[in-house]
Amino acid sequence: FLQNIRVLLQGQAVACSGGVQEITEEKDEQCIFMILYRELYYRHIYARLKPTLEHRFDSYSNYCELFAYLLASDEPVKIELPNKWLWDIIDEFVYQFQNFQQFKSKAGKINEEEKNMLRDEDDAWKVTAVLNILLQMTEKCNINAQLLAIEAGEPITEEIAGEFGMKPIYTMTGFFSLVGLLRLYCLLGDYHMALSCIEHVAFKDKDMMSLVPACQITANYYAGFAYFMIRKYANTIQLYQNILGYVQRTKQFFQNRSFQAEDINKKNDQMLALLAISSYFCPLRLDESVNIQIKEKHSEKSDASPARRYDRLRRALLYRLPQVPLPGRFRELIIALRQQWTPWTPAAGLQDGG
Repeated sequence: FLQNIRVLLQGQAVACSGGVQEITEEKDEQCIFMILYRELYYRHIYARLKPTLEHRFDSYSNYCELFAYLLASDEPVKIELPNKWLWDIIDEFVYQFQNFQQFKSKAGKINEEEKNMLRDEDDAWKVTAVLNILLQMTEKCNINAQLLAIEAGEPITEEIAGEFGMKPIYTMTGFFSLVGLLRLYCLLGDYHMALSCIEHVAFKDKDMMSLVPACQITANYYAGFAYFMIRKYANTIQLYQNILGYVQRTKQFFQNRSFQAEDINKKNDQMLALLAISSYFCPLRLDESVNIQIKEKHSEKSDASPARRYDRLRRALLYRLPQVPLPGRFRELIIALRQQWTPWTPAAGLQDGG
């Protein structure tokens, strides 16, 4: 099935010349195939081209169709997808939400036609809608109950997981949705809620997230960042030491996959900077391999006087934080709060329409 999708992408209209419309749905059972094809199609546009506002709306509608297919069914769907693909779907869903909010925040660059489209399609990519979809995916498979059972060493039964939770496509999508919620709440500035989403997740080498390395790195990055923003620096150090060592050991694996290497390298640099800053506030002994990486990347920060080191680390932080998708008047607030080194929680303002 995955190979068929790749063949379609290579042979049809990935050059954005109306290829999606050129493929007709001849049978009802091809519906999910078309949804998944379109998901890859729009993902390609976001990765390689510049999405139009119409692309953004159509992609959101396609995600709604995909999640409705999984959630609205009276019985588990009969398809199975690779774990990597399921993670890519959740990760891209949150990314496109973030990208859309950043697009809306640039009011000066939006023309009149786009403003009218935004007014007409004001339900697309709402925070509450994205949160609701991810929460429903976690509840559909009782993923938190499954994680508690795993932690207690109990077998996963239908009584714990439910009918849907016994199917890998629901279990893994539910687990990846927890990581998606972690990321989303971090972007909204609600760090305590972000950490509550993963309170039952064990950051071990052999848990569910280790099945997809990109998920493992993303989860550790945002969890460590959330701990950092609530000033639990020791927790950040512990998480980042482990994951940075993992990235270092598997670097060759990612370098052979150029589509992942750039994102992994970026997160590696971000975590190194946040780890250096955390070590400034909470001096702890670091692993030698991690210490070497910090000295290579931030030697000028660690060798400077305390005052200069603090200033340099503070400025480094501004470029290592996640790109927060807050519109309008929140941007100045965020900049001010970053300079004061104070965590912010503007989620309530967003939900109130501020």
